[in-house]
Amino acid sequence: MKLLKIFIIYILFANMICSAEIFHDGSQLKLVYPNPLKKNILNKQSELKNKHFKKKSISLKKSALKNVNSNANKKKLKSVFSNSYSYKHSYLFNADVMHPISGDVVSKFGWNAFGEGGFNTGILIKPLKKEVFSPAAGKIIFIGEVDGYTGKTIAIKSDNFFAVISGKISGNFTEGMQLNKGQKIGELSSDNLNFEVRDFRGNPYDPIAVVSKKKRIVRNVNIFQAFEKLLLKHGFHPKFIPIMFCIANWESSLNPSATNYNRNKTLDIGLFQINSIWQKKCRASINQLYDIDANTRCALTVLKVQGLSAWVTYNKYASMCNG
Repeated sequence: MKLLKIFIIYILFANMICSAEIFHDGSQLKLVYPNPLKKNILNKQSELKNKHFKKKSISLKKSALKNVNSNANKKKLKSVFSNSYSYKHSYLFNADVMHPISGDVVSKFGWNAFGEGGFNTGILIKPLKKEVFSPAAGKIIFIGEVDGYTGKTIAIKSDNFFAVISGKISGNFTEGMQLNKGQKIGELSSDNLNFEVRDFRGNPYDPIAVVSKKKRIVRNVNIFQAFEKLLLKHGFHPKFIPIMFCIANWESSLNPSATNYNRNKTLDIGLFQINSIWQKKCRASINQLYDIDANTRCALTVLKVQGLSAWVTYNKYASMCNG
């Protein structure tokens, strides 16, 4: 009941303010400009805390607001970085967005090292050219410094999402300005540009998958080896590990904080999107299920009771997970 109340509060607040494809580090991004004949659509609250798992700050810490000079701006910024009980797979998130700069991806969305160092909420792009373009049509609702981000952070509010870019960007742009998708907004003088896509509840999505509309499957040997070690530790048979790795990719993009709020008032939680009805069977609270160890132990319980068909995405993508 407490979680339901929290979710309702976030919904009200949000309303007030308002084929798989593989990508590796070093993937080159090319700008795809919108068709000029088409009409442009002008249109971190506390983390999901638990004592077991500390991720890279998705939420906005108080220190991040130290350079924000008004309560109005603080409210705008919190709306961008707040996190809520809602999650969609990145390639299914409907956002009309493009990459803000041409360049190479030097840091991808998700884990650098599985289970260590935090979960990256965006991508870092090393530019081939200095021109920065608006990744979406919408209104600039915030310009300023945010703790943990380099240079200026610019938040653009579009139809159903925020596009957030950060770096040493110079140009003639101001808060309240309406932008067209692909419109040049300035030039970059820093080595990299950070790019994030978030929904109106602050949940981050993989920008590459959102732009391409294709599911991004992690193909990193080190991440898989760490994942394999985790599952072996908790008693999984080796033959199931590649399949469970595929399932975790489809279910949560390997995000241990991924949370889906179901219409029947249950939650799908964490790495393997364990439904909250399994709390008693797994002897774990909702908060504990955000811990990757507890979530993995519970996944083994689910597997023993219901088999692989317990995961909807496995039923849908079994041919890929078994390949």
